[in-house]
Amino acid sequence: MRYVYIILAVFILTHLVDYNALKGQQYTYKNYTIDDGLPSNTIYKIDQDSKGYLWISTGSGASRFNGASFFNFNNKNGLSENIFGLQIDVKDRVWFESYDSYSIYYKDDSIYRTNKIPYLNDNSIKSNHVIHFDSSTIKVYQRENAIATLNLDDFSLLKLEKFEENSFSGDGENVHGFQHILKGFGSLKGVKICDSKKKNKKNITRENYIFASQYPNLWMQDLSKKGVYYCRLEGECLIPERQYFPNYIINSVFEDKSGNIWFGSQNNGLFLLPHPKLKSLTKAQGLESNGLYSLAIDHENKIWVGTDNGFVNKINPENLEISGIRLPINSFQIVDLESHKNEMWVQVSKSSLYLFENGKHKAELLEGNAFNKDIFIDNNGNVWGGGSFCFDRVFVDENKHKIIHPLQVKNCLFPNKTFASYVLDDRAFVGTNKGLYKLEFGEKDTTSYYFGEEHKELSFGVRDIELFKNKLWVATVSSGIVVFDLNKNTCFSISSDAYPLGNDACKEIFINEKTEEMWVATNNGVTKISNIADLENLSFKIYNTNDGLISNEATDVLVDKDGTTWVTTKRGLTFFNESEFSEKIDAPQIFINAIQIWDRDTIIQDEYVLNHMDNFLSISFEGLDFNNVIKYKYKLDGHDEDWIISNEHKARYSKLPAGSYDFNVYAINEDGLESDIPAHVKFEIKPPFWMTWWFWILVGLIAMFCIGALFTWRLNMLKRKNEMAKLSLRGLGSQMNAHFLFNSLNSIQNFLLDNQVENAHKYLTKFSRLIRQTLVHLEKENITIQDEMEVLKNYLDLEAMRMNDSINYQFVVGENIDENRMKIQPMLLQPYIENSVRWGLKDIKKNGNILIEFKLVDDKRIKCIIEDNGIGRRKAQEYKSKYLAQHKSIGTKLNEERIKLLASTKKGEFGVKIIDLYDEKDYASGTKVEILLPIEY
Repeated sequence: MRYVYIILAVFILTHLVDYNALKGQQYTYKNYTIDDGLPSNTIYKIDQDSKGYLWISTGSGASRFNGASFFNFNNKNGLSENIFGLQIDVKDRVWFESYDSYSIYYKDDSIYRTNKIPYLNDNSIKSNHVIHFDSSTIKVYQRENAIATLNLDDFSLLKLEKFEENSFSGDGENVHGFQHILKGFGSLKGVKICDSKKKNKKNITRENYIFASQYPNLWMQDLSKKGVYYCRLEGECLIPERQYFPNYIINSVFEDKSGNIWFGSQNNGLFLLPHPKLKSLTKAQGLESNGLYSLAIDHENKIWVGTDNGFVNKINPENLEISGIRLPINSFQIVDLESHKNEMWVQVSKSSLYLFENGKHKAELLEGNAFNKDIFIDNNGNVWGGGSFCFDRVFVDENKHKIIHPLQVKNCLFPNKTFASYVLDDRAFVGTNKGLYKLEFGEKDTTSYYFGEEHKELSFGVRDIELFKNKLWVATVSSGIVVFDLNKNTCFSISSDAYPLGNDACKEIFINEKTEEMWVATNNGVTKISNIADLENLSFKIYNTNDGLISNEATDVLVDKDGTTWVTTKRGLTFFNESEFSEKIDAPQIFINAIQIWDRDTIIQDEYVLNHMDNFLSISFEGLDFNNVIKYKYKLDGHDEDWIISNEHKARYSKLPAGSYDFNVYAINEDGLESDIPAHVKFEIKPPFWMTWWFWILVGLIAMFCIGALFTWRLNMLKRKNEMAKLSLRGLGSQMNAHFLFNSLNSIQNFLLDNQVENAHKYLTKFSRLIRQTLVHLEKENITIQDEMEVLKNYLDLEAMRMNDSINYQFVVGENIDENRMKIQPMLLQPYIENSVRWGLKDIKKNGNILIEFKLVDDKRIKCIIEDNGIGRRKAQEYKSKYLAQHKSIGTKLNEERIKLLASTKKGEFGVKIIDLYDEKDYASGTKVEILLPIEY
């Protein structure tokens, strides 16, 4: 923000105001205009809400001020442009007075119109909008010359009082008397404007506007004159004491919670008097120059001020009378003033040194003077000088009225450029551009020691040195204050990096041993450091232009016996007494004014619950302090490990993981004072569903279910496999039944008896191969179709040999069947073929034919067809019944059980279908068995 500083002299223009001892003082103002963000340079009314925001009505809308920037309201926000007044009620509603014929108020970031509310709308309210608020009611001046008293909560009518139109007298008794009903004062009924002798009494009229101040004082504006008057209230007399802004039209005056005084002008913007207790003197009040460089206080408690043009001014603190001493050499800076008893030593930058005794010139050193930077007077009254190329002791020749010193540089105790010194009995400490040196005085010579080698803090340029409790306080040009403990040989640094020093460019130090306080002149005003006996518990207070100092570039500082602090600057002299200040120090307030999620504005809440995607947060905040530059200290608990100090009023956090977060922010003013209570907001970012406890419980349950299902499935598979194995074994038993084995062995025996050795050998080979294949296949769940056909061929070959080759068989493999890759369950077809051989082809008078065909149904199933030309099932059943006692056929039954088990395991439609075949005469001509089986690969 651009501040325009205006120095306005306070003087009296009317007979009602007396001159007094303060006639020469000045005040430093800040001036805010449209260049700083105001919507208009015409200011009508000023007020402050409970949070501390300043509200301003102007000729082009209203504005809210936080000390750093203006937020403006106009027709774009639903507000008229010309707002000639405003008030804030106890509910923090800001009521605007405009040329609209109804009232408008602001609450919670919204503008509300009252045109539909009885007694506040355009049909009832008086065009001049005279409204008064108290703790529970609103009083509104009505068109029909009445006062409507409304409930502050719901605007309901409580009372309607009418009066005659000509009864208005402007004496504070009726409607227009609202402007004289002031908080803390009540009604000013019967109060007159008086002179200092309480005479020449005049009524308060429409031309007079009264503004509250600290009791018993008031501010008064007289529309017939420029400026504004500061008055005191004594009984029924309002007595003007001082006039402010005699060349400006002032529309309003407002004193905020911190004691700042705000002035709204006509066409000249907004003025701020930061601290009325800080007063200034400049050339306009009698100083020889505004450029001031040095301060001292003499034995008569007069304040000596060194200027930049060879003058020394003396000021009487009691009445501010100013006198001057013109030195023989003009136009040079008075760089140092040192007082000792009734003497005053004056050092000029052009190698000139003067001595005054009882205020009168006594001696001088003009030619060849090496001392143009520093004067120090030790406890014994010895005078030491430092300058561009020398540090040494100087003497006074009282007979010749001269200050004498060896002119040879080689004769100096310390032939170096010296800016500061502090001398004890046997040693001296001198400050140079390179840092701090110690000189030890011997009987014959002087030795020097450079502290900068051992202590880096003391290697910077030094401008002043003071001693307090055996500690040197060293002012440096760029590193703040360094405290050197002479006993412990240790350093303690006080810089703006860690302390609210104001600025690290320190020029002069003043120590008040009685109060254990130190004042430092810096490039950002003056800083008071309290409790200097305890370095671990220092406290700081900065005074600069924000508080009313005439300039931030302070050159010297001292505190007189009455506790008044005097500060020289290059724009004049400022003085103040802290004892006159309020003991209460207001900490800066802090508010969160915007929260964005992925750069989208939200309604500000105390707590947010967000999903895992809404994890990019921007938090805007502002501290309110009209007298300080604000810094911020914030931390997001759950994310930030340490507090973050920043000048920025926004914190951004991206890609926050799921969790709970607590954001706290403090405002810190230049004095290091933090907000009493932080602004605070909580965030909870929900984890994605796959990271929630219920999801993991669900996953656990599903996993348990899956494991259980898998276990059950595996158990069932094992059971089925076991059952299948049992059925296979039983199938083997059915396949290798006693009848088959007996027949096979009997056939071998017959071949041997008939001397058919070759046939016996051939039969025995096929029989053994069949046994081996059957046993091998028994261990497998599935075998290829080719392997199954090999087993069946061996079996049929054995049966054909046994039956004298009366049986023929044929295998047919359908298209798209890969018999070497496709697999089926073993030993499922043999029982049906055995039935054909054993029963179907029994006693037929022709060769028996058996067809074994494989057809592909789909990619998961195959149909096996076994067809014979036998006697059919009915005739075969007659033969079976004869042998039922000796043999129980279980092969086909076991097959049916196996196929059912396969169907339940493979979740498919499998089974056996037996079809009786008949010839054209309807005689049985054979049997067809269709077996639908699953395919494996």
